[in-house]
Amino acid sequence: MKKLLVLLMAFALLLCACASGGGEPTKPEEISVGNQVLSYEDSSEEFERCGFASGKKMFDIGAEGNGVLVGDDGNVRYIRTEDSSVLTYKGIKVGDSIEKVKESFEVVTGLGTPMVTVILDSETGKALDTLKIPMSQAKDDWIYITYYLDEPDGTIEKITIFDRQLAMYGK
Repeated sequence: MKKLLVLLMAFALLLCACASGGGEPTKPEEISVGNQVLSYEDSSEEFERCGFASGKKMFDIGAEGNGVLVGDDGNVRYIRTEDSSVLTYKGIKVGDSIEKVKESFEVVTGLGTPMVTVILDSETGKALDTLKIPMSQAKDDWIYITYYLDEPDGTIEKITIFDRQLAMYGK
């Protein structure tokens, strides 16, 4: 009986942690799980409480499902979701159409392929046309959001969010 009570209390705590204090993501590096907004500023433990695997390498989090990678500095550097209940920037989620991505951002790269990417300024949230920006002006905190598409219908089946520092240097 005690074990059951402890298990129920732990489950209730988990639900409270993932359903409290939040709303919709307002920054490119944020996601919303239930009513809680999680971001690069949160620890991997916060993500784990909401069902995300975490680790330092892709091998640690597996190839599918929800997961985060933690950089050498201890900060979350990569977020992956395949869960339609997880909202990302601009309210886009797994199961949405590629049309929602095109309507939400001025610049989308890779259209016509099984994955499209939006590169965003982390301070303004504005989509960047990186073909018009010299590499010398690139910033490590730019956020890359990649939408993996189910062909041929163009619905989103996976979303990854990571920063330029991870993309360029693997850190």
